[in-house]
Amino acid sequence: MIKLETAVALKDAGLKWEPKAGDSFAYTNGRTLEEIGFTPNIFTISSSYEYAESIGGEMMFFNGGLCVRGQGNVMNETRCDCMNKKGIVPYPDIDLFDVCSWEKQSWLPSLSKLLAEIEGRGYLADSSHPFTNRYICILSVGDKTRGLEIVRMVHMEKGETREEAAAQALLWILRQEGGRA
Repeated sequence: MIKLETAVALKDAGLKWEPKAGDSFAYTNGRTLEEIGFTPNIFTISSSYEYAESIGGEMMFFNGGLCVRGQGNVMNETRCDCMNKKGIVPYPDIDLFDVCSWEKQSWLPSLSKLLAEIEGRGYLADSSHPFTNRYICILSVGDKTRGLEIVRMVHMEKGETREEAAAQALLWILRQEGGRA
């Protein structure tokens, strides 16, 4: 898992998050790490359910006993945490939901999501090689022609985990993209 500080830096650099089941995030609720004063709880999205946009749109569920089934939602606990894009409570008269906005949380992307983000920006990434007890992520740009791949090294980042190395490399890319605007 990446460091929370790196997750916040990625968000600040412009990384967008469209939550999916299985994604992990830190419950920061729009506060800075200094305002929180401690390491916030980390949660994983267990499921989602599509509501009409007028009552909040797609709802993500975490930290509770809410199950999404074909005919709707079934509670097996008295509490449910969920989130949608804006933090709109779907049914204000029913006090079952604690709702927050995913735009105010800090996404902790997995290695596969980090690599997909890097590749989606036109880079190739290799974060598989440990180097002096730290991982490196080598970014390269390439052109696949006639079965040959022409690659040059663009940047290298070190990290304590493969995820952190890839996150640092993605942060570098986002900052490069921000500098071109």
